[in-house]
Amino acid sequence: MKTLIFFLPAFLSFTYLLGQNETTGDNSPAVIARNLSITYGVRSDAIEAILWIYEAEGYDVARRKRATEQILRDYGQSPEKQQKADGLSEATRHKLGISNAPDISNALEWDLFARSHYLSSTGMNSPAVLAKGDVNIWYGISPKALRALATQLERNKTDFANFETQLTEQAKKYEELKTELETYGSKEEIYRQAEVLLEEGKLEEAERLIESDFDASMKRQAYKGYIFGKTKELVLKYDEAAKGYKNAVNNDEGNSTYHLYYAYNENTLAHHDEAIRHYEIALGIETLKSGNEQRVATLLNNLGLAWEGKGEYDKANEYYKKALQIDLKVLGENHPNVAREYNNLGWTWASKGEYDKAIEYYKKALQIDLKVFGENHPNVAIRYNNLGLARASKGEYDKAIDYYEKALPIDLKAFGENHPNVATKYNNLGSAWKAKGQYDKAIKYFEKALQMYMKVLGENHPNVAIGYNNLGSTWDSKGEYDKAIEYFEKALPIYLKALGENHPNVAAGYNNLGSAWNSKGEYTKAIEYYEKALKILLKALGENHPNVAREYNNLGSAWDSKGEYDKAMEYQEKALQIDLKSFGESHPNVAIDYNNLGGAWDSKGKYDKAIEYYEKALPIYLKVFGENHPNVATVYNNLGSAWNSKGAYDKAIDYFEKALQIYLKVFGENHPNVAIQYNNLGEVWRAKGGYDKAIEYYEKCQAIYDRFFPPTHPDQKSVAENLSGVANSRGMELYSEKNFQQALGYFQKALKNAQRAQDGVFSLACLNNMGSMQKHLKKYEEALQSLDEGLQIAAQLNRELDQEIKKQLTPEKLNQPEVQVKIAERKNLTLIRRMQYHKVGCLKGLKKEKEANMLAKQLWQEGSEATDTRLLEDLRKEGYDFGQ
Repeated sequence: MKTLIFFLPAFLSFTYLLGQNETTGDNSPAVIARNLSITYGVRSDAIEAILWIYEAEGYDVARRKRATEQILRDYGQSPEKQQKADGLSEATRHKLGISNAPDISNALEWDLFARSHYLSSTGMNSPAVLAKGDVNIWYGISPKALRALATQLERNKTDFANFETQLTEQAKKYEELKTELETYGSKEEIYRQAEVLLEEGKLEEAERLIESDFDASMKRQAYKGYIFGKTKELVLKYDEAAKGYKNAVNNDEGNSTYHLYYAYNENTLAHHDEAIRHYEIALGIETLKSGNEQRVATLLNNLGLAWEGKGEYDKANEYYKKALQIDLKVLGENHPNVAREYNNLGWTWASKGEYDKAIEYYKKALQIDLKVFGENHPNVAIRYNNLGLARASKGEYDKAIDYYEKALPIDLKAFGENHPNVATKYNNLGSAWKAKGQYDKAIKYFEKALQMYMKVLGENHPNVAIGYNNLGSTWDSKGEYDKAIEYFEKALPIYLKALGENHPNVAAGYNNLGSAWNSKGEYTKAIEYYEKALKILLKALGENHPNVAREYNNLGSAWDSKGEYDKAMEYQEKALQIDLKSFGESHPNVAIDYNNLGGAWDSKGKYDKAIEYYEKALPIYLKVFGENHPNVATVYNNLGSAWNSKGAYDKAIDYFEKALQIYLKVFGENHPNVAIQYNNLGEVWRAKGGYDKAIEYYEKCQAIYDRFFPPTHPDQKSVAENLSGVANSRGMELYSEKNFQQALGYFQKALKNAQRAQDGVFSLACLNNMGSMQKHLKKYEEALQSLDEGLQIAAQLNRELDQEIKKQLTPEKLNQPEVQVKIAERKNLTLIRRMQYHKVGCLKGLKKEKEANMLAKQLWQEGSEATDTRLLEDLRKEGYDFGQ
């Protein structure tokens, strides 16, 4: 039967809880016990327990008193009582006649035990004696257990004054533990065994048993967490995988493998500081315990990767070099692990903008892998691929393509058509062809990669998002901004699902959307996306990471486009400070910052300041890339633009020509960058008044754009506008020289390009000028056709304008004089009257005097009302005067 313990509040006196038929008064066990205690020197609670035992067996008062007194006399003479032993021997039990009365033995042993430990018999810590012999003199637990608890307290040198309190508390804890073990003992054998040991007072053995089971359970749980993590990682649920790996490292802190996998997963989630912490723990374990130098080298290599993720490239290099030294020492010069370290060192040097140094390391890695594995191994493909990336960074796109095309057949042979490694090579080929301006070719490669990723990895893998992003970026370059946004919006939810809201790849997704909206001219929307990206990057990577600088730069560009030049420079200065801190003075990213700051000063009209920044960027690019790199050409172009704005046209032409020669050398004749340079040369020749030279360059630009872009592309519209404007200017120049035939050709060219640019208003001007020239050349029918076409276009434009005004303005607003003036300006009424004037001349030339006279009279009235004095004077010259 389970015994209960009652711990009474300190302010209550101790009472015994009795049964329904207890003896009361002077014959109560309590009173008798107190009297016998004085006589025999035995604790009253022990005596009372014996009395209750006899009462429970049916003894009357006299008999139980005699029986108890007999036991007490013999017990007082026992060697155990004399020597203050802790328990009764079997011989003493036999002499006392209690060999078959364990409850009485326990009561006497309680006296021995309690006296030796000076336990009190009253007060809040006294054990209760319950009714009908259900005694609780051992705090409700077995005597062996209580003795063991007391022994533990003595070993711990428990203060005498607190001994009884401590023992009571330990007894309570014992009872609670025993209850738990009883509850689960039926389920787990080890708990049943522990319960038996506790009952026997074998506390240390119970402790060791539970501890061994605990350690084993922790290791089992750690392994379960590890397997959970690996499973979640397999299905790209990295956040959930982290929970499993964290459970593993918490439950088995000495297992370096768990720390390694947790760190790797955290690095994937861009939690680089947490990754570094656990890589270092794993490294410490391996260094102290196993001494496995290859494993140490691997951990050093992984630490390098984590520091690289933080943008700490020098720190990453430091770890890669340590790993390399170990692997060279242990494995020799021609081992794949050594190649791995060379490869990683190449990657950090590339990140630092030291592409030649990167190529040097990639080639070392390649030579080892060729020697170890032969030509057709995936590791060899990786080295070719990385060499391609470095060449592409140097602007050597044909060399990059050559390396990618070496890597591709190796992976196809090793993995077959449908494998992520093959898709990666297609992606990189797409990137190189995109850089060459071959957008349709790039799209084909990107689509191959995307389909492969989807087939192999499923629709929700981050690599699929990469595929969507690459396609979006290419459609953006083609000027198909809505299509670009569509792809970027497909990529973003994949990143969010796989990596969570605060991952740099999610920031990249927002950044790409910002760039597309920026290209569309939706600068406020672009800024919104850039700021989302910035918030994530600041949280994930901290304030001093190059990716944060990139986002500041993009925000600066968007604010620049909005005309907020001071705000733009504020962001670009932030980017510059980060990149200077990360890379030092001579890194391409720093040159980008100088270039962008130059652009902001250019936009503000501070051309000397702009030139100062461009000239800071130029030597960095020349040092890093050499003379023939697109980035060098970009700075030459920007210098040309600034000098053009200053009116130093010959200096501008010199810079634009330098940029053009680089682009021609890098990309060949047919590339959008070459077209841009032709356009810019056209601009400066136009500013110089060299219209024919300007037209020549604009037409070269247009011919290239026709190969790459649809007619709706913004760059197509821009060059068409430039061509129509300069052709019209040249036509006016020839008209002033009375060279009407040549002027007509230029006006026709101007009209063709105004229509390409979908510029209805300028088309009217061109048709007016054409009609005027045809009239001068006496080609009256052709002139009437040109003028009527212009008047029809004007009528259509004004109908559309009327509908727009009707939607936007109330009748009251519409009738305001200043509003009427603005509407008249927008309706190009002066130009319409000029066309009608030329039409009068054509009708007169065709001998249609009546029609000419009617139109002239109508025009006279309109000119008079509009105070168009030029029109009235011209009509008089034609012989029409209706003012008399």
